[in-house]
Amino acid sequence: LKILFKKRYKEIEDAEFYLPLGIIPIEALETAFDSKNYNSLPQYMARSIQKAETKLKNKEDMKKLEMFMDRERFEILFDILYEIGNEYIIKLFTLITDLTNINTFARSKITNMERDVFEEAFIPFGNLRKDVFNSLYDAPLSVTSSSLSGRYYLPAVPPRTKKEDVIVDGFSYIEQQGSFSHLERLSDNLIIYFARLFKWATVGPEPFVNYFLARELDMKNILIIARGKESFLSSSSIKERLRDTYVR
Repeated sequence: LKILFKKRYKEIEDAEFYLPLGIIPIEALETAFDSKNYNSLPQYMARSIQKAETKLKNKEDMKKLEMFMDRERFEILFDILYEIGNEYIIKLFTLITDLTNINTFARSKITNMERDVFEEAFIPFGNLRKDVFNSLYDAPLSVTSSSLSGRYYLPAVPPRTKKEDVIVDGFSYIEQQGSFSHLERLSDNLIIYFARLFKWATVGPEPFVNYFLARELDMKNILIIARGKESFLSSSSIKERLRDTYVR
């Protein structure tokens, strides 16, 4: 859908960026989108398109597209999760939602993004509510980190020698180094540590969900190594950026 909207407003000329793995054939999606007749699409897809069309009136609104579609993706996702009712998957994606909002919050503050833009990007399905972020929006990162921390930490297990709070350590690195890489790495690591708690589950969807999480993390590490080598980074610098793996 992002690609289709970008084509509509001449942000891109062709469809080489399509991902061919969706449940709706690309040709069917294109036909419905171009004709603005969405009766043939699943109800949730038609709803997302129509909501986006009310917000994206011209090319200038396209900068909001990524944030809006990400929020729509989570809304559709949680509708499905609540219907499935599996406690592990709901807790997993609630954690992912919180970490997404934490990362968005940090980026919004560092880039001096207007509060209403952050509110537009906020995903309302985590444990951390919007009013918590709003109350801290004008405070320095160091103040916000101490107010938000205490729940999102990595356990002190080998090779880690201390508990790392995702927010405190991640925000501190942003203030000192001006880089979001540490916050992103700690966030990914926390997700995989949470998944490991259910490593030995034998009944239920946990092994299948964790398999895809592990594969996704492996691919991310491969990209980090490839990009590091391409940029002539040292082995130690690349290693610092790598995520913990699901299988040790």
